[in-house]
Amino acid sequence: MAKELTSLTRDDIQDIAVSMNNSAANLFRLLENLLTWARMQQELIPFKKEIITLHLIATESLEPLKESAKIKVIEITYDIAPEIKIFADSNMLQTIFRNLVSNALKFTPQGGKVNILAKTTSDKSFVISIEDSGIGMNSNMVDHLFSLDIKTSRMGTDGESST
Repeated sequence: MAKELTSLTRDDIQDIAVSMNNSAANLFRLLENLLTWARMQQELIPFKKEIITLHLIATESLEPLKESAKIKVIEITYDIAPEIKIFADSNMLQTIFRNLVSNALKFTPQGGKVNILAKTTSDKSFVISIEDSGIGMNSNMVDHLFSLDIKTSRMGTDGESST
């Protein structure tokens, strides 16, 4: 915006300002959740398990990622029945959703799709899936995904950094 200010209309500036405001608010929420997660890892915050609506947690947790999806023109869809309720810690579940969908967005090329699914099973449990049209992982990466001594990171489809 600073480089092109003289060529922007008032409406362009308004649109950019709204986008910047949304991005800043989403970044704040993301950092807040990251700090909460770090405190939980250090056992400074106890797990707070409660009955929560899965669809609501999924949509709330993915709000900070909407701008990234918009930039890459990636469609995010949900297939989560609104009546699915679970007993879990909402902060941890939001962290899991954000991490998985963030990776899906990072490794999905522009114009791709990410779908979040949740289905109940016959034994009153449920399965959550994050599906994407991304580049996937080879078997070597999958085998070493949780090995701290082996590097499995690579650049995203638009050069995004990875850990």
